[in-house]
Amino acid sequence: MSRPRLLACLGLVVLTALVVSSIAPYDRATWLMEVAPVLIGAPVHIALHALALILGGAYTSARVPLGFWLEGLLALTQNPSVRSSAPKGDPWDTQSDMFMALIGAVTALLTLSRLQDRQIERLSVSEAGVTLPGGG
Repeated sequence: MSRPRLLACLGLVVLTALVVSSIAPYDRATWLMEVAPVLIGAPVHIALHALALILGGAYTSARVPLGFWLEGLLALTQNPSVRSSAPKGDPWDTQSDMFMALIGAVTALLTLSRLQDRQIERLSVSEAGVTLPGGG
């Protein structure tokens, strides 16, 4: 499947989910608050990402003029548009990034899973109409 066709299909899936979810939601105000970021953010995010790709394609990521401007303005040691150190000769940069993401995910699971379990239990109990000791 070509990239434009894939993007069109994904957009259609999102639009379909949006329409289906709008049909008699449990709480219309909550639904609106939940989907508003998608309605506002998706077009803005897509436009900004497209502009970044266009600039990167025209100048290459390391030579984007805005990056040099930010480097001087913020007194940085390197152009911030160069996100990866692979162009500087570090062949393990991607693997390092993925390993750091793994450490963050495992840490979040180990430290937050019990808290999330308690919150889900309280939510389930409150929906059933039962009050937990301690006002929960």
